[in-house]
Amino acid sequence: MSGWGYEYLQDISYHTEGWKYEYVLGTFSELIAKHEAGEIDLMSNISYTPERAENLLYSTNPSGKERYYIYVKPDRGDLTVGDPALAEDAQRAHDAGMNGHLAKPIDMEKVKQALATARR
Repeated sequence: MSGWGYEYLQDISYHTEGWKYEYVLGTFSELIAKHEAGEIDLMSNISYTPERAENLLYSTNPSGKERYYIYVKPDRGDLTVGDPALAEDAQRAHDAGMNGHLAKPIDMEKVKQALATARR
């Protein structure tokens, strides 16, 4: 096994005497259902939502920070205009080789136009 979630749980295991992990494979929906049925005791890297919090006990400290990106063509600079405070994120996206960056709140009409253009 490998990956960020696996490595994180390995780090935790050094501080939790007696914990033994058995890794269960499946789709996200299958694993959530098993967790809710009591067949799985612990899952990592589950995004917080109020709906999930009704059935899951989240740790008080998040294990990470999520970022989602939509890629756009370089000639669609009109889609990357947003809050000036997000310019650093846009620069990091560009430096990482991404063609563009959209910030929340996203104008869905601009996204639809960009996707329609990209499909051509």
